[in-house]
Parts: sequence; C-alpha cells; structure tokens
Amino acid sequence: MKNYTKFFLIIIFTFVSWSSHACDFLNLPLGTQMTKLTDKYENLYDMDEDETDDTVYKYTYRAKDFCQEKELSNTYLFVFVQNLKLIGFRLKILHDDLEKDELQRFTKSNIGSIDDKVKGKKWFGTVQVNSVDRFILFSKSKTYDSKLLETLSITSGDYRELLYSPDVEEVIM
Repeated sequence: MKNYTKFFLIIIFTFVSWSSHACDFLNLPLGTQMTKLTDKYENLYDMDEDETDDTVYKYTYRAKDFCQEKELSNTYLFVFVQNLKLIGFRLKILHDDLEKDELQRFTKSNIGSIDDKVKGKKWFGTVQVNSVDRFILFSKSKTYDSKLLETLSITSGDYRELLYSPDVEEVIM
C-alpha cells in the first residue's frame, strides 16, 4: 500500500509543477479582490474602492514588471477588472520580424502545449489552450504593415465574453 501512495504522490507533484505557470502573477485566481493584490504587487494601479460598477476596466502594464521570463521582456500585459475583481489577463507583443515567436514559446513552456495546433512559424490564427479551470486563447496574426502580433488571453468561462466586449474601458494611467 505504501508503494502505491509514494507512486501517487510522485505523479501528483510531477503534474502540478509541469502545469504551473512560471509567472506567478498570471496564476492568480480569477475573481480575486484587487485591493488584496495592490498590497502584494507595488506596480499595480491603486484602484478606488468606490468604483464597484459593472464596467470592465483594462489596465496596461509592462509584463516584465510582473514576470521575469525573458520571452516577456517586450510584452504588454493587460489586466481586466470588474467590480474590483480580477477577471482576466491578456499579453501582447508586436514583432518587426515575422519569424519571432517569444509569446508562443512562453505559452508552450509555461501555459500549455500548442504544438499539435500551431504548425510552424508561418502559422497564423487562434487556438484554445487546454486548461481545466481557465479559458486560454493564443493567437498569432500578421498586421497590415507585415509585423507579427502575438496574443495570449487568460480568463475563465464566466468572464471570457467580458474581455472581448466593445464596452471595455481602457484606464489611462
């Protein structure tokens, strides 16, 4: 019986560390009160506690202020908030070179496998990354001036439509 317990624990620890995010900020539970997070993360905009309406606010940060991974050094991080609760993230990076793939590599190594869906560096489109409790989309597109735009959106099924609503208000900080 002890051998089964040891085997089970080894399997659990292997899968937990393998599926965790390297950037702890992106692993925050959705629905967390932002007032708790502003004490922990000094780079977060200090939100007014009276702003508890149903409006979805989008705050823009540099990803490197929250994540130390080299793939995210030139990436923007958008944090979505509604009723002072964290409802999602979006990472975006614009490359001059169509062969770049920093966000794709970050997604593959830290969020989930997309190898079976993304076929090479010349691939463009959007794929859903498998996750048990989150709705995650990775996309890669070519802009009108031949630049590469990579995007990673992380939210939950409850909030996913809110992130793509035309009523999202961008907060100028």
